[in-house]
Amino acid sequence: MYKKKLKKYLEKYTIPPYDQERFTGLIIEAKKKGIHFDKLRMSSKMFFIDQLRFIQKRTWVLKLLIICLAFAGMYFERIQAEHTAWRILAVSTPVLCLVNVNELSKICCPGMTELQMTCKNTLSKIFLTRMIVFGFTDLLGILLLTVWGGAVCFGEIWQAFLYSIVPYQVMCTGCMVILNKCREESNLLYCAVWGCLLGGILFCFEVTGWGIFTVRTWHIWFWIGIIAVAGFIWQIRDLIKKIGGNQNEINFGTSV
Repeated sequence: MYKKKLKKYLEKYTIPPYDQERFTGLIIEAKKKGIHFDKLRMSSKMFFIDQLRFIQKRTWVLKLLIICLAFAGMYFERIQAEHTAWRILAVSTPVLCLVNVNELSKICCPGMTELQMTCKNTLSKIFLTRMIVFGFTDLLGILLLTVWGGAVCFGEIWQAFLYSIVPYQVMCTGCMVILNKCREESNLLYCAVWGCLLGGILFCFEVTGWGIFTVRTWHIWFWIGIIAVAGFIWQIRDLIKKIGGNQNEINFGTSV
């Protein structure tokens, strides 16, 4: 009954026919007043900057807190052996990657294809933009920790950078594998377990006397980092295709 009344009410209104002359006149008047539609569109630079406000403030606070705790840990342990600082670097940087997962996993959730169909910018572009933002800020934080660790422990800066960036790369690769294979809300839990496993492996190697934080093992760290970068590129290439369930809508429940 209500639909019939609504239909009769809408029938009272008519849509005027399309008038090309009036449309052209509107464009001319808009240009005379200095209104250019091309300038009103969001450029790639504006899109990149605009993505910053969509990242939760809690994410930046957690990153800053982790970096400050790492600074404090290396400062208070400066009298101890320099291996203590190296362990702090190797453990703190993967946590930075774990903070990123909480933001990135929201884009990878199933059922996002419907949203993507209404957006001008694809979910892949949004994902890559946030990856670049997080990568740049994390690299800046790692460089600061590296300089601080080398200064506090009177060690080599390149060595501090190696012990911080390689665990971060391995952590990122593992998280990309998890995001690639899993389509559940517990992605963050899986990534946290992977981070704990990574930290446990480093601890086991250290306490068993392998001496992983020594100059003679630098080539092992280097090649692990190279393999981790290659794996990261491989996994993120596949992940971009699957974001929002675009590659297999039936399996991921995003069929429209």
